Amino acid sequence: KMMSKADNWEKGSIEVLCGYEEDRGLTLRATKRVFDYLHLQNTQENKKVLEIGSGIGFLRRNWSKKFNGEWIQLDSQPFFLKDARTRFPNGNYLCASACELPFPDKTFDVVCGFNSYDNFIDLETAVQEAARVLKSGGRFFHMMDLHANREALD
Repeated sequence: KMMSKADNWEKGSIEVLCGYEEDRGLTLRATKRVFDYLHLQNTQENKKVLEIGSGIGFLRRNWSKKFNGEWIQLDSQPFFLKDARTRFPNGNYLCASACELPFPDKTFDVVCGFNSYDNFIDLETAVQEAARVLKSGGRFFHMMDLHANREALD
């Protein structure tokens, strides 16, 4: 089994992810506008979406409320998914590795990630797997945010 850096997170790491979300609160309105734009460009119609490295579910929880397709949140950490489920009970969650996606070829209209692909040790295999499960003409995107400089706010 191919591992990513994220496969080695300790259970106390949920607090780290919550801290990231707290930092994102400073730019959340702008972030949601970007997500709404991406929704219009990529998931406006009924689409099947695979989010890889979903963590505690920030992307799905903040995605356009108009989305009505199928969204699967995949992460290698079961305790991240358990936490995500408490925040978004109606979500669809799967514990698996980005390097061994348990789906047939050409399953998804969209494969995406938010602050996840930058953590994979074997990025090439993770991207190959994403391409394998992506339908012909499908969309792949990965987003990263930068941490707020709280000192600049003082």
